[in-house]
Amino acid sequence: MSTTYRPAAQPTRPDPGLTRWFLQTGVFAAGPVPTDDAYADYRRSVALPSLPRPRFVADLRRLGVEESGDGHAAVLRRSR
Repeated sequence: MSTTYRPAAQPTRPDPGLTRWFLQTGVFAAGPVPTDDAYADYRRSVALPSLPRPRFVADLRRLGVEESGDGHAAVLRRSR
């Protein structure tokens, strides 16, 4: 009998703490925000443990915020 590895399922809903931060701060209302700045603000605002950056960006995508650019030039902007 062989066992097939299956990675953990991706969450279908954004993290509740990230959703609260997103709704309370309105950080994207004024336009694009550097990803590094948004992630730093999120980490300062939530109780530990915070989400890892890839999950932070993925969950924001579910909330209608897209990342564009790459590396140090990456910015987040509302897509809806």
